[in-house]
Amino acid sequence: MVDFLARSFHRLGISPLLLTRGYAGGDEPKMLRRRLSDTSAKIGVGANRAAVAFSMLRKYGYIHHSKTLCAENKPSSTNKLDSGKIGVAILDDGSIGACSEMS
Repeated sequence: MVDFLARSFHRLGISPLLLTRGYAGGDEPKMLRRRLSDTSAKIGVGANRAAVAFSMLRKYGYIHHSKTLCAENKPSSTNKLDSGKIGVAILDDGSIGACSEMS
């Protein structure tokens, strides 16, 4: 499902950030990198996904879609894939418990 969502957002011109815990040296992050190497997806690995997301957003920047999509009702050049900015975050297991640590 993570692969499907990442590819779907990529096709829409939105660069996804995938957040995964990387359980005990598992190969899931490697598999995701390999499978999505032809997309704009970025992969963040760590138990504290809120901290990983914060770090990745600082590194790559992000697109605030409500501002870019609502401005004059036409696509902005800032939401192109080549900008490298993150447009959506996807958690690989759907757990949002770590998000409370950001506030």
